[in-house]
Amino acid sequence: MNFLTGQKISIVSPKQQTTRNNIKGIVVKDNCQLIFVDTPGLFIPKAKNRLEKIIVDNASRQLGQADLNLLMIDVDNYQPSANQLIIEKLKAKNLKTMLLLNKIDLLKDKRKLLELSQELSEQYQFLEILMISSLKGDGIDRLEDKLVKIAKNSPFLYPEDQISDLPLRFLAAELTREQIFLQLRQELPYAIAVLTENFKEDEKHYLLEQVIYVQKESQKKIVIGKNGLQLKSIGKRARLEIAQLLGRKVFLKLFVKVKADWPSDNYLGRDLKLLESKN
Repeated sequence: MNFLTGQKISIVSPKQQTTRNNIKGIVVKDNCQLIFVDTPGLFIPKAKNRLEKIIVDNASRQLGQADLNLLMIDVDNYQPSANQLIIEKLKAKNLKTMLLLNKIDLLKDKRKLLELSQELSEQYQFLEILMISSLKGDGIDRLEDKLVKIAKNSPFLYPEDQISDLPLRFLAAELTREQIFLQLRQELPYAIAVLTENFKEDEKHYLLEQVIYVQKESQKKIVIGKNGLQLKSIGKRARLEIAQLLGRKVFLKLFVKVKADWPSDNYLGRDLKLLESKN
C-alpha cells in the first residue's frame, strides 16, 4: 500500500495483527483510479471484545465488497494454518482473487517460490499468481498494469490528488502507534491505543497532542521508561514520520493515560465510530 501510494498510510511492523482498520489507498495510473483496501489480518481466533469483533467483521465484509481480492502471502514466513482460514473464506464466496507472493527479495532459494505457487494453486483457483517485493517494488508495475486492464469503466470516486479516505489526525496517531510496535516488547503494543486529541496548523508547522492509552499502571511505566527516555524515543521517531506525511515541521506532545477498558469502551469514541462508519 505504501509503495503504491508513495506515502506511508498503512503502518508496518514485524509483529502480526498490527493493522486495526481497513486502510484505503488511492492510486491513479494510466487515467485509471485504483482503490486498494488494506484489511486487518483475518486470523484473530476469537474476538474478545467489541473492538476485536468489529475488526474481524470489517475485514471479512471487505472480501465481498471488492471487485477483486489480492491475497498477499509473505514467502519468508509462510504459515499454512494462518492462510487456510482466508482461503476457506474465499472458497465460501467463490471470490475473484489474485495471489501475491511477497518478499521474494528475502528468499534465497527461488525454487521454493515455484513449490509454494504450486501448493497454493491446488488450494484455490486464483486468477493469477504474481511474485513481488513490496519493499523494493519488484513486480508492482506488472500488478498495476494487470489491474488497469480489468478495471471497470466508471468516473473517479475520489479527487486525483487524494491518496486515502482517512483523516490526517487518524493517520498521525497510527504512525505513533507504529513506533510503539517497533520499540516496545512483544505483548505490550496490543494493549495500547493512540488518539490525536489536538491537531493545529499554521503556515510553517503542525502542533499535535496525542494520548497513548494503556490498560495498567505498570504498562504506563514501561511506555514512559526510565527518566522518560522511552516516551522521548517514541515521540522522536513518530514526529519524523508524521512530518514526512504532512510535508511540514511537526511539534508533537505525547501523554500516557491508564484506561483499563479502552478496547470495549468505544475504542475511545471517535476511532470506533470511524470503524463502524465503514460497515
